[in-house]
Amino acid sequence: ITKNAGATFSECAGDLIAAKRSGWRNAKHAAQWHSTLEPYAYPAIGDKWPADVSLADVKAILLPLWATKTETATRLRQRIEAVLDYAAVHSDDQNRSNPARWKGVLDKVLPPPRKVTKKTHHPAAPYADVPGIMAALREKDCMSALNLRFTILTGARSGESRGALWAEIDMTGRIWAIPANRMKADKPHRVPLCDEAIAILTTMQQWRQDGCALVFPGARGGLLSDVAVSKTLHAIAPDVTVQGFRSSFRE
Repeated sequence: ITKNAGATFSECAGDLIAAKRSGWRNAKHAAQWHSTLEPYAYPAIGDKWPADVSLADVKAILLPLWATKTETATRLRQRIEAVLDYAAVHSDDQNRSNPARWKGVLDKVLPPPRKVTKKTHHPAAPYADVPGIMAALREKDCMSALNLRFTILTGARSGESRGALWAEIDMTGRIWAIPANRMKADKPHRVPLCDEAIAILTTMQQWRQDGCALVFPGARGGLLSDVAVSKTLHAIAPDVTVQGFRSSFRE
């Protein structure tokens, strides 16, 4: 997109988000793009023609964030790069180097993100504490407790288990087959189901409402809230997160 086309950086970003929207699994992605670009990129380069965005512009946007909000800055850089690439393929300026590209451009002027931010881990229950937590959960006859037990037993992420569908469950083969579009790694995943997991699913079959595709439905048949599951856990183990059980599982 060139000056003659009359499309500014912010306009190109809007076009790119609209083009990508149908391919995103989660509707929140569009909002995340907007919430990153609007406060940080648009004030500086939103009204510029993409071909006029320079390395100095990109550095001025990223440098104040790079050390203190590294994850935000990294996503912001990726999105600026994507918008400029999108603009380039719609113009006659495809040979111009993208000033927001990491390899060969910004890696020469900014430290790698992993060097400026510490990796944080979700607080996990020590392996020895898990049996006690499971015993306490078995005393709770509610949807969130059943879902949490299933999550712990399968080593799944909370979103994967809360979104589990009956179509994914093979009770006879004792396998939970999660399709790629529901996995963070975008690859299909097969989970073996132990006796207790099967028992939980049997209970859920008895509770199943006609026409409900979800194994662990929340209120009114919708997705079970992650807040509800976390509250159930924190009533037993206040300093532990649901995600942390993946570490406990590995141990």
